[in-house]
Amino acid sequence: MLEHFRLIKAFIKEVLPKKAPIIPISAIFNANVDYLAQKIEELIPTPEFDANADFFSISPDHLM
Repeated sequence: MLEHFRLIKAFIKEVLPKKAPIIPISAIFNANVDYLAQKIEELIPTPEFDANADFFSISPDHLM
């Protein structure tokens, strides 16, 4: 498994930032799927929901 980690790191070395997390998951065994969701939420928080906003309204704070 450590060899797989090294191969993945070497493959994405030029593509992703050096501190980007690599989270091994298995959807079949439901391993680390919850941890992946947690990390995504930490890095890309879900925007606040505004029940009074227009359906297609996008806050300028969420545009990249």
